[in-house]
Amino acid sequence: MEQNQYTKYIKKSIEDSYLVKNSQESWNILLKGKHLTLSARPYNNSEKKILKIQGSIPASINQCVNYFFNNNESIKNNREQCEAFDLLEEVDQNTKVTVFKLKQMKDGAKRESLNVRHKSNISEKEVLIINAHLDEHQKLPKMQDVIRIETIINGIFLSESTPNSTLIEGYFLNDPKVAFPPQLIPQFTENFLQSYEKDVEAILKKI
Repeated sequence: MEQNQYTKYIKKSIEDSYLVKNSQESWNILLKGKHLTLSARPYNNSEKKILKIQGSIPASINQCVNYFFNNNESIKNNREQCEAFDLLEEVDQNTKVTVFKLKQMKDGAKRESLNVRHKSNISEKEVLIINAHLDEHQKLPKMQDVIRIETIINGIFLSESTPNSTLIEGYFLNDPKVAFPPQLIPQFTENFLQSYEKDVEAILKKI
C-alpha cells in the first residue's frame, strides 16, 4: 500500500473488515433477494447491528471491482435516499475520497458521509474494497447544518468463483447520528438489500 495521509484510516478499516469477516459469531438472515442475502448480528455486544450482504454475481471479478470502486453515478441512482455521490480527491489508482449526500429527511436535517475508498488485492482472485470514515477534508469543510454520518464498518470482499462468476461478501455499519423509529427499520433493510440487487443488475447490463 502506498503511504499517504489516509493510510492509518485505510489500515484500520481493513483490519476491522477482517475482524468481522473472521468472527465466529452467527448471523441472522433477514431477507433473501434474487442474487443476494441480507443478514445481521449485534456489534460488540451493543444494540448496533452489522449488516452482511452475501451472494454470487454472474460477472467477472474485474467487472465487479470496477463497478463498486468507480461507478459512483450508478451506485447513487440505485439508492433512493442518495442525493449525490461525488468524488472529492483522486489520491492514486487504488484510493479516492468521496462524499455520499443523503436527501433531506422529514426533520429537515442534511446528512452526508465522508470517506476514503481503497481497493487492495488480497490475491490474484480476491479484492477488498473499503470505505473508511474521515472527519474532514479540505474540499468539504464541516457545516453546522449538516450531520456527518460515521462509517464504522464498510468492507466488500470480492472473490473469483469462476472466470464469469464472483462471490460478494460485504459488511456494513454506520452511525447515522439519529435514532430511526422502529417501524421504519423493516423498510430500511428492504431498501438496503434492493440497492445491492440493483447494483448486480447494473453490472450485468454492462456485460
